[in-house]
Amino acid sequence: MKHRHTMIRIREPNTQQGANPFMPVPPRVYRPDGPQPVFEQQSAGGSAAAKPYSGDLAGLYSAPRDQPLTDRDELIEFYAAHPAEASSAAQAFGSDGTFTWSRGKQIDGPGLVAYLRELTPVLLRIDLRVTNYTLVDGRAAGRQSILQAGTAVLVDSHGVPRFRSLSGSPLTLAAALPHSPTFTNTPWSGFDPKLVGAVSPGISLTVITLIDTGTGNPFDRPVGTTGAGDADHPEWPTPGAATTTPTTVAPSTPRATTRAAPAGPLDLSGVWVMNSNSNVSDVYSMTGTMTQTTAGFVFHYEDAEQYVSTATDCTLPNSLGTSVSLDCRITVRGSGEAMSSTYRCEGPVVAIPWGDRTKFRFDGSCETITVSGPPFTVTIMPQ
Repeated sequence: MKHRHTMIRIREPNTQQGANPFMPVPPRVYRPDGPQPVFEQQSAGGSAAAKPYSGDLAGLYSAPRDQPLTDRDELIEFYAAHPAEASSAAQAFGSDGTFTWSRGKQIDGPGLVAYLRELTPVLLRIDLRVTNYTLVDGRAAGRQSILQAGTAVLVDSHGVPRFRSLSGSPLTLAAALPHSPTFTNTPWSGFDPKLVGAVSPGISLTVITLIDTGTGNPFDRPVGTTGAGDADHPEWPTPGAATTTPTTVAPSTPRATTRAAPAGPLDLSGVWVMNSNSNVSDVYSMTGTMTQTTAGFVFHYEDAEQYVSTATDCTLPNSLGTSVSLDCRITVRGSGEAMSSTYRCEGPVVAIPWGDRTKFRFDGSCETITVSGPPFTVTIMPQ
């Protein structure tokens, strides 16, 4: 049986701009000397195409403490002086349904300069798959790329890389790949396609916990700053850090950064996100609502097309701070008929502060019940 292959993915070394960059002259980027601390964690899911990471995972990124990683102002000045390129970059974000910033879910060229000031420069600590945009005939052209660990990027308040510093190019979430990928360009030392990661949006952060490239110690950097407000990190959720050359780091199950116990009332309002990932597909996201019933919390998602509608309902007990079972039913209706399938996930429900209120997050390992299928992981969290 022949294996099917899909999109060619470009391997992008951390010292090269790549073809057709938005910014012809790269900005200055700090490069640490010698081996870098790598925070290794065990993988609990994912696929050969991409391992799932949540953007709010502490230690996912690094930077030199108390100093700029890159001259963000050079990128800002470039886009301020090149409105056509700014418009093309802004249009790239329109293809990413998870994109959000302080002014909403849409952005135009004039707003790009203000948006860049909301981003935080960091270094990748994993080989990361993204949709990377090049500038071709004045338009943004997306392609699936793998950025090498050590690449300088700018991340948003949900921990998602949104620009590559060396090229000034916009980045969006990795696209789903239905079949085994093929690659171009020479692999770097330590490259392993089975350890490539893909980031999905985490909860909204006010600080990002980074690893100091000089000491290997964690520290907190306020979102949107470049080093002036760095502070000690009060606690570290997982012990142990090893020092090695940055290549590919063993991925982890997405989870929220450890925070103080919430004290505010439970808030289920707003948009909630469910991310799923199996060992035969990439991260899949759906947005829906969360309500409370006598059975517990219920996540609901519905997608209606011309002839077919799909609804997903997932119920978990109201037991914050404990490990629970999440039961999900998927119902597909069309041509007067309905079909359904169910699956169950086991994992913790963690309360998280949300301003003066409390929300929660669920991370679980899942198995199908009514139909045969591979195991997979699920994350449910507020957007």
